[in-house]
Amino acid sequence: ITEVCEPFANNEYMKKYYLDEDKLKDFEKQDSCVNIPDPLTFRITVGEKTFAPWDYTILEWKRWVDSSTGVYTHETEADDGEGHITRFVFERFASFADTHLYCQRVTVIPKNHDLPVKIVSATDERVKTGGQIITEETAREYYGNTSFCVFRAKNKYKFRVGIVAKHNLPAGETAITNENGLIGYEVKCVPAKKYV
Repeated sequence: ITEVCEPFANNEYMKKYYLDEDKLKDFEKQDSCVNIPDPLTFRITVGEKTFAPWDYTILEWKRWVDSSTGVYTHETEADDGEGHITRFVFERFASFADTHLYCQRVTVIPKNHDLPVKIVSATDERVKTGGQIITEETAREYYGNTSFCVFRAKNKYKFRVGIVAKHNLPAGETAITNENGLIGYEVKCVPAKKYV
């Protein structure tokens, strides 16, 4: 993934609150940002293959925002290369009432197979800023189905951020995951026609 920064605002809110056009004229004055860990990370493994769009044949790809609810939905139907077709539905929203509340519901629907499904719901601490990992974890705890982690920026900004993630997983064998920078839970799902 390559992030391309564009120095223009596409709406008045962005222009007013995020960009300082005077500072844009002199790049040396522009503050840098630090990417924080992603609390909405999911890894879905169907059979032995973890879903990634570049590793599957995409049969259908739709996305939209429901203006009545503010929910962003992304649906993908994909073939794993062995004829196993699965539909993945991701629904996200951010609360206006509570600016720190972000939610995601993921649904996995096997279309023509009964392969085992494993779902990982976690905070991904491997994010990078300018190619480097600038944050470091300072605390991590688990309570029931909730994970809690605290990070701080190692650069000059030294800010701290705490992330609390509640994981409501489908039925199955659940365990804490610390796999490859992920902080959360994984579940080996009980066979079903749909996993939410």
